[in-house]
Amino acid sequence: MVSFRQVSKSYGAVRAVCDLGLELFPGETVALLGPNGAGKSSTLAKPTTGMDVTARQAFWGAMRRQAQEGRTVLFATHYLEEADAIADRVIVLHRGRVPADGTAVEIKSRAGARRVTFDLDEPTDRGALDGLPAPLSLEVSGRTVRIQSRDADATVHALLKDVALLAGYLLVFTAGAAGLYRKDTHKA
Repeated sequence: MVSFRQVSKSYGAVRAVCDLGLELFPGETVALLGPNGAGKSSTLAKPTTGMDVTARQAFWGAMRRQAQEGRTVLFATHYLEEADAIADRVIVLHRGRVPADGTAVEIKSRAGARRVTFDLDEPTDRGALDGLPAPLSLEVSGRTVRIQSRDADATVHALLKDVALLAGYLLVFTAGAAGLYRKDTHKA
């Protein structure tokens, strides 16, 4: 087992890692996931940056074999998809701290709420929106509607069934991911 306790790293006044504590176990593949500035590179470099698809696949095949032989593999990435495909465990770093640590499925479920944003074609009664499926929260500001949803697919499907409600765009942001879905709903 490898153990880090109270690890900190500063660059001048900037605290890149703040009292980080981790335990890594033999045969475990661990992804440090976070945006630029989260503290990942202060802990370990991103190994596949600049590799083409074939080289990346070969690299990860070699790393899986290392883990199968009982070695611990620790890597940093910006991509939840890469962490999901490779790692047994994902440690999320944000501003040098660990807000989440678990399997990729656990991390995705914690970040599972997605934000659906759109403009109304015309002002409407909030009650017309209350029947949308899976909302965690619903905010109407002028003609702009923002919904945090447990099931954005169901919410979007319901909105598209009543496309007259929409003024021209529909955005779905996935929490914790850089993905953005844009569906043009302009009427012909």
